[in-house]
Amino acid sequence: MSMRVGDNFTYQVYETQLSNLQAQMEQTSEEVASGKKVQVPSDNPSSYAQNLEVLAQQSQNTQYGKNLDSLQATGSYYETSVNSIGNILSSIQQLAVEQSSSTVDADSRTAAADEVNDLIQQLATVGNTKVGDTYIFGGTQSNNPPYTVDTSSGAPVVTFQGSAKVGQVAVNSSTTIDAGISGQSIFTGTVNGQSVDIFQTLQTFGADLANTANLSTTQQTAALETDLGNISSCVDLTANNLAYVGTYTKNINNLLTTNANANTTLAQDSSSLVDVDMAKAVSDYTTLSTAYQAALYTMSKVESMNILNYMPA
Repeated sequence: MSMRVGDNFTYQVYETQLSNLQAQMEQTSEEVASGKKVQVPSDNPSSYAQNLEVLAQQSQNTQYGKNLDSLQATGSYYETSVNSIGNILSSIQQLAVEQSSSTVDADSRTAAADEVNDLIQQLATVGNTKVGDTYIFGGTQSNNPPYTVDTSSGAPVVTFQGSAKVGQVAVNSSTTIDAGISGQSIFTGTVNGQSVDIFQTLQTFGADLANTANLSTTQQTAALETDLGNISSCVDLTANNLAYVGTYTKNINNLLTTNANANTTLAQDSSSLVDVDMAKAVSDYTTLSTAYQAALYTMSKVESMNILNYMPA
């Protein structure tokens, strides 16, 4: 009789073992199918809570990345625009060199004045560069053209109606940078201690070229020589601005790299908390399956022996 009780106990032990192995196999199979070892808080409360924090950081970092992508896209327009300003000013500078000669006649200077007026309007068009719904040189008032051109008196008079201030945008949890560049800082500034206003300088240059009736050739030449010096300062200002834009865009590119690296680290942190080690999980499942089959076989043997114990001799 004691033998039969022992066999029955052994059978129950193997039955419990089979049930546990089957539960572990089902859990491992689900992990393999989902790729996750933690899907609900009860799987691992600590890892689940930590992953929520990581996911929140990922979401925030993704938004920082979008901010930087937008700044990078606009930055390319700043580079193109300031290069265009430099090219236009180079043309005007060459014109100033030619027209400041005392051998140039009145007709040539009148024609040059018309050319300068056209180039001033081209500069204003650059100043009103629009990307999507944003005038990139408008500062915080980016919904409207920052520059107006009044040609009622013949020569163009350009007026800045944007904002010298620019907005700020967050690029990580502790850093904000300028969201753009105001036209005020592109078309006006200081070079070697001298205040420079590009549009004002060019408007004066155009007026001096056209003022052949009221000035002697000597007076006009002297005025144009002064204009040439001022235009050279405008060229220098634009060179400085181009360097600034280059630094601005390089900083954005560096921040994008940092942002991408942070995203990679956060993804790895999340994965270590909730993702299953697929190779290990598959290996564990195979081990569990083998153990399950072995326990099932042993249990069948115990069951057979138990039946024999009830058979008459």
